[in-house]
Amino acid sequence: MIKKKILLSIIIAIFVSSCSILDPDEDIPTYIKIDSLSFYTNAYKQGAATHKITDVWINIDGNFLGTYELPITFPVLATGEHTIRVRPGIKDNGIDASRAVYPFYESHLIDTFLDEKQEMHIIPEFTYNESAIFEWIEDFQDPSLSLERLSNSDTLLIQEVDTSLTNNKWGAIYLDNEHQGFEYITTGNAFEVRSTDTYIELDYKNNQAFTIGILLVYNSEVEDVDIIQINPSEVKNKIYIDLSYVLSQSSTASGFYIYIRAAKNSDIEKAEIFIDNLKLVRF
Repeated sequence: MIKKKILLSIIIAIFVSSCSILDPDEDIPTYIKIDSLSFYTNAYKQGAATHKITDVWINIDGNFLGTYELPITFPVLATGEHTIRVRPGIKDNGIDASRAVYPFYESHLIDTFLDEKQEMHIIPEFTYNESAIFEWIEDFQDPSLSLERLSNSDTLLIQEVDTSLTNNKWGAIYLDNEHQGFEYITTGNAFEVRSTDTYIELDYKNNQAFTIGILLVYNSEVEDVDIIQINPSEVKNKIYIDLSYVLSQSSTASGFYIYIRAAKNSDIEKAEIFIDNLKLVRF
C-alpha cells in the first residue's frame, strides 16, 4: 500500500511538472491602437496641411519596437510608466517597398502608464520639424506662378478651381492631339545644391503619367535629370520625391531648377493632369 502511495505521488509530481513546462507563466501584453492621426501646418510659412503618412515607427523608452502600416493594433510587453515615440512613415518616391521615416515631420511623444490586458488608443499629432526649410511653395492661389513655360511646350499650365475643395485652386494640364507636349520649369534663381535631405512634395490627380525632374546647372552646360515618373491616379494623391541622392552626386553643379514634363499618350483621347501644393523642403 505504501509503495502504491509513493508511486501515485511520483506520477502526480511528474504531471504537475509537465503542465508547468507545457503552460509556463507568460507576460500579458498591453495593446496599442492607432487608426487615425492629425497633421497641422503653419499655412503661411509651410503651405497646406496635406500628407500621406502611411506608417508609424514606434519606440518605447528609446528602444525600437517596429514599423506598422496604419490602421494597426499591436501588443506591447510592457506595463507601468513609459515614454512612447511615434514617428511618421511614408512611401519614399511612392514605392511600397521603400518605407521611411519622413525627416521633416516631428515625432509624437507620449508619457503614459500602460496596463496589462488594456487597449490604449493613440491619435498622433504631427507637424513639420522647426528646422525644415521651405525653399519653394507653389499652391496656385496667387495669380503669378513660380513656374514658367519652356519653348517646346505646346500647352499651358492653367489655374483652375479644385472642385473637391472649397475656394482652392490647382494647376491643370490638358493634352490632346493638337497639344501633345507640356514642359514647365521653376522661375527665378536656381536652388542651391546641398548634401542635406531634400524632398519635393506634390499633390496630384491624373489619367496619364507625367515626369518630375531637375535641371542641373554647371559652369558651361546644363543637364536634365528625370527623377520620377508619376503614374495615373483616379483620386487626389500625394507623393514625397527624394532628391537627396541625386544632389549628393552632383556637388559640382552650381544650382538646379525643377521641371514638370508630360507627353500625350496615343491611347488617351484627352490627358488630364492636376497638380497642387508643390514644396521643396530641406534642412
